Amino acid sequence: MPFFKGDHGRDDRVITNALVALRKRAVKEITTEQTAAMPKMVWKVTSTFQCFIRRTIEAADGLRMAWNAGNLLTAITMGRSLIETGASARILTDGIKKAVQARDVDALDEAVMHAGFDIAEIRCF
Repeated sequence: MPFFKGDHGRDDRVITNALVALRKRAVKEITTEQTAAMPKMVWKVTSTFQCFIRRTIEAADGLRMAWNAGNLLTAITMGRSLIETGASARILTDGIKKAVQARDVDALDEAVMHAGFDIAEIRCF
């Protein structure tokens, strides 16, 4: 299935395969028992990255559907959402790396909470 209607190029498979891989990483549900068994920071990081995964998948699907329907404004908006999501995920990843290297739990919490507020409007589970 081509990502964009009429596109049969090699790059199309790369996009489709990346989205399939992301879909496999999406957790359908985190139960109360799983939440209770996880350390708080693990839960925060897991939940935040699950939000990024879902937002990426939904924005990419929206971009594809809008483009294929000829709705350029929506396609551009969804493309912008993909860029913003990637930037937020990168900022969070960099913050986590710095906090882990410094062994600073407070910095780790701050990085996750900052990212969480950036994506607070996203319903994740």
